Amino acid sequence: MVAEDVAANRFGRPVATRFPPEPNGFPHIGHVKSVCLNFGIAQQFGGRCNLRFDDTNPFTEDIKYVEAIKRDVEWLGFTWDAELYASDYFEKLYEIAEDLVKRGKAYVDSQSEEEIRVNRGTVTTPGNPGPYRDRTPEENLDLLRRMKAGEFPDGAHVLRAKIDLAHPNMIMRDPLLLRIRHAAHYRRGNAWCLYPLYDFAHGLSDAIEGITHSLCTLEFKDNRDIYDWLGFEAYDLIFKFLDDVVADTSLTLDVFAYDFNEPDMLSRLEKLGPRLRAIMDDSTTTKKGVTTGHGVATSAESKAALVTPFSSQPRSPPERLEPRSSESCSASLAKLSGFASPAIFSALASAAFC
Repeated sequence: MVAEDVAANRFGRPVATRFPPEPNGFPHIGHVKSVCLNFGIAQQFGGRCNLRFDDTNPFTEDIKYVEAIKRDVEWLGFTWDAELYASDYFEKLYEIAEDLVKRGKAYVDSQSEEEIRVNRGTVTTPGNPGPYRDRTPEENLDLLRRMKAGEFPDGAHVLRAKIDLAHPNMIMRDPLLLRIRHAAHYRRGNAWCLYPLYDFAHGLSDAIEGITHSLCTLEFKDNRDIYDWLGFEAYDLIFKFLDDVVADTSLTLDVFAYDFNEPDMLSRLEKLGPRLRAIMDDSTTTKKGVTTGHGVATSAESKAALVTPFSSQPRSPPERLEPRSSESCSASLAKLSGFASPAIFSALASAAFC
């Protein structure tokens, strides 16, 4: 897969991987596999590999584990290109959370942990909406800001994505995004008491760093759906994002159309068409690599796809794009990070890759 991407110059830049351990214990044999895979792929294809610590749980993480992991990576013979921490992205993640709340895509749930578990259902039965699922965006935003300010104790509220309580993938039944944790973080101290869950932070961190190949083991296969959902929701910010884009000769614009049969997506794409057309007509912009939902078109095909209103294109369900399509979207958007505000870029690039 990586060799094919490199041969096709899929991302227009070198391969970028990352080794993302959580610093909550000393490294073990399982870490070795990930270390060798991520650093090895980067070395094989002349790319870079970041060492990123997924440090979003203040209760279990410690600097001694960070140092131990760094020593063992070096002992294995590898050198990272950048040392990064998910905890440095807390501000960006919170901005994205507020945006989801304002658009009714996330809500503050005040159920207990046990009530949430029960109401999520089972693998054979759908979940049931809790009493707080239909709070207004205004009420949710007020509660979220008070959560961030430290007004509530641990467990009083959580922020959940508002997706589908009957989804066959249990992970998609309104997954938790943020939780209250009154504990000092080993790096951020007491600056935060609202911490992101793994599924909310992981893919976004990859996107923020411009990772081209996020290599995960099979136990994370089902988590891919939540990353795709976040990528889908990023379209709501494209309109603001395009206002911030500055034309650049190295720009390759990829548009990931998830499913033309989705009414919300059709509406967004129809509105987006003229503005994408304006960018594609700019002579300083590279006109290639536009994913229309029916495959990847290039050059003249791409431009024609944008000139034609999306509503007039066939609406039969396309075959699901290969996982690398959302990789391509995030990687290309990552190249635009210098031209958009941090919150907008982070949300746009939220299509993750596992």
